[in-house]
Amino acid sequence: MRLALFFGSSSLFLVLLAVNLVLARRIVPLQPVLLSALLPEGDIAALRRLATLLLVAGAVLAAFLFGAAFAGQWDTILLWLNAESFGVTEEAFGRDVSFYVFTLPALEFIQSWGLAVAVVITIFTALSYAYSFGLRRFAVVVPRAVKGHLSLLLVVILGLFTWGYWLDRFGLALSENGAVLGATFTDLHARLPALYILMAMALLAALLIVANTFRKGLLLPALGLGGWLLAVIVAGNIYPAILQRTNVQPNEFEKEQVYIQRNMDFTRLAYGLDNVVTNEFASEPVVSAEAILRNADTLQNVRLWDHRPLRQTYNQLQTLRPQYIFSDVDVDRYVINGEYRQVMLGARELSPTRVAAESPGWINGRLKFTHGYGLAMSPVTEFSEEGRPTLFVKDLPVSGELTVSRPQIYYGERTGNYVIVNSKEKEFDFVSEFETTYTSHGAEGGILLDSFIRRLVYAWELADINILISGQITDESRLLIRRNIQGRINEIAPFLRLDSDPYLVVLEPTADEPQGRLIWIQDAYTVTNQFPYSQRLAIDFNYIRNSVKVVVDAYTGQVTFYIVDPDDPIVRTYAKIFPDLFTPEGEIPDSIRAHLRYPEDLFRLQVEVHLTYHIERTEDLYQKNDLWAVPTETFISNEQEVLPYYVIMRLPGESEAEFLLILPVTPAGRRNAIAWIAGRSDGEHLGELVVYQFQAGIQIDGPSQVESRIDQDTVISPQLTLLGQEGSELIRGNLLMIPIEDSIMYIEPVYLQAEINPFPELKRVIVVNGNRIVMEPTLEQALAKVIDATPAVQPAPTDPPPAPTTPEPTPTPTPVGGTEDIAALVREAQEAYDSAQQALRDGDFAGYGAQIQRLEQLLDQLAELTSQEEGSQ
Repeated sequence: MRLALFFGSSSLFLVLLAVNLVLARRIVPLQPVLLSALLPEGDIAALRRLATLLLVAGAVLAAFLFGAAFAGQWDTILLWLNAESFGVTEEAFGRDVSFYVFTLPALEFIQSWGLAVAVVITIFTALSYAYSFGLRRFAVVVPRAVKGHLSLLLVVILGLFTWGYWLDRFGLALSENGAVLGATFTDLHARLPALYILMAMALLAALLIVANTFRKGLLLPALGLGGWLLAVIVAGNIYPAILQRTNVQPNEFEKEQVYIQRNMDFTRLAYGLDNVVTNEFASEPVVSAEAILRNADTLQNVRLWDHRPLRQTYNQLQTLRPQYIFSDVDVDRYVINGEYRQVMLGARELSPTRVAAESPGWINGRLKFTHGYGLAMSPVTEFSEEGRPTLFVKDLPVSGELTVSRPQIYYGERTGNYVIVNSKEKEFDFVSEFETTYTSHGAEGGILLDSFIRRLVYAWELADINILISGQITDESRLLIRRNIQGRINEIAPFLRLDSDPYLVVLEPTADEPQGRLIWIQDAYTVTNQFPYSQRLAIDFNYIRNSVKVVVDAYTGQVTFYIVDPDDPIVRTYAKIFPDLFTPEGEIPDSIRAHLRYPEDLFRLQVEVHLTYHIERTEDLYQKNDLWAVPTETFISNEQEVLPYYVIMRLPGESEAEFLLILPVTPAGRRNAIAWIAGRSDGEHLGELVVYQFQAGIQIDGPSQVESRIDQDTVISPQLTLLGQEGSELIRGNLLMIPIEDSIMYIEPVYLQAEINPFPELKRVIVVNGNRIVMEPTLEQALAKVIDATPAVQPAPTDPPPAPTTPEPTPTPTPVGGTEDIAALVREAQEAYDSAQQALRDGDFAGYGAQIQRLEQLLDQLAELTSQEEGSQ
């Protein structure tokens, strides 16, 4: 397509230029009167050849530039030719949004390209006439045909200007001159009429230029062009400024209200906020013990491990070989032993710089050390007594709760260099306890180096002569290039905007695919900056959709583009252009679909827009009333904005826990929480955004207020100071606001690491529930303490600590009637209550649940016996 556009546009320019130059030569043939008297005939011929050579060289250069410019807009042209409708009409000009997104950019480019072509051809033609007249000593009268020819070219230029003004009308829908983005009062009542005036003046100037071909002098063209330029200054600039200052600014809201409403509607639509569901959150002051019991699946998935200290810990514990590195740690969810668990995992990738340092040489860097191996995975909540993560997947070879039969990572986030596989040199795989294991790449990906020509081409392309001369390379060897997953995707689909965080996924073996594979999932976006009335932020687009999920096989490098938002007109248009590139949503395997998630980059952008555009009334938006803000927290002793975080929890009104991305928000300029926003990831709810707004009149502490309360706590603050004593660095992790039913609980992990050899360990967990703040070694202990309103009875120093209560099946008491039975049930109920409280203090939630269940049964029986006694009386 690019070649077709290049050769087509450059050929069109050359044809138009040739027609005009031939016409000019016929109108004024070359008659070298002056040169024939001064130079010999041979020199005159040489001068003609030089002039012709310069003309041809200039024409070819211009044709190349115009062709390259047109070819560079291949995507703009193809989008225009294959445009899909948005089904949304912009009100000012009655055009579908697709006109602004697909058609207008193409027409504007064609207009500007055509104008540049017309100007260059006019210059070439004028120079041709000047050359001809120069040979005649300029002692000639300009023929009417010459004036007519040049006038026609000027008329074409003015016609293209007129077309540009006509297109500029639609550009007003993207104007940023008013109170909001879009066609506002001054745009429609001053700039739009000015464009019509400019169109009329340009056409009038063209008519005067044509009329001037039949008369002498340049008065008419001068009048026409002068009037046009005057209109540009007065109508195009001065009048809109006067109207804005005298009519709009004194009554801005009244004049702009209707346009502010358009801006609100179109901005929400462009950023995917038009279907946001807003609910009221009951905002109970504390989380009850019963709510804790009912939401155990949420609390066992609270993310105590922050990805930044955890990455350091992985690099200390699980690299296992100096060539490996964990460059990132991602969050995901898996079913582990029948439970839906949130986990953190990182790929054990090969670091080219470490390979170069540890095992220098071309063979080591390109043929032997070719891939990373496996991963580390740990639950987000669990850690050992030493404060180290509990590992679900670990070590070399890979072992743990998940089966990974294909652990080799040839394509990843750190694999920027090329390698050659299936050479004579064995590929290093891993070192077990007893021996080194080697492997050979078994896939058919990569480029087969089976000929001298191919080796020569890629030796030149990669600037590496070893590809050509190495005796280790055979006809079966394959060159693996573009192994960085984001670079690989960009090479295939440069029109997609990629999320900053691709994440690793373990696909467990299935009946159809017995090999447990590692894949990367990359969220990709379609964007445009041409969406009318949609507000722009500090970004270069004002429309975004997470329409595509890209899957890259870590072993083969195979890239699959899955469409997950078929309602997006932009991705539908690209699917028409590249019908073999995209795979429909219905063909996503369940094993991959289970790991799709709400991307953080999109969520953060949507939250930023929603902080303003949650406002419903135009007057409030204009006056900036009820703005929201992202709160701040303390991380590693520094204050920063709270980052969104993934949780597994049950939304209010839902029956099942699900994987969510959430973020609390506060009123602008204040520190209390006003709402929390959640992006849903599971099942049919993938991509949905919900907002839970706290009840008006109820004060809910925001993250920075909770941080201040922690700092001011007379028990916790000294302990934090003691932990962070000389030689150790205290790291306070993300403060997580966890909604539990109709209440809020805050949880913050505390890490400790040595200053000299950083090795973060999770040492404490802070829990804030209403007015109670506790810090304990484990989350279970902190929860038990924070929800127990009565102080725990401390055992004597010589006594051993109480053992956790182990839940045992409790037989259901059988009522037999009588006062003695009622008294017995009361005693049993009291014992069950005391046992439940003790289990709670010990952090034994299973035992607590069993005793509460027993207590409920006893109370039911007691109520039944009591009613029988009353009935017998």
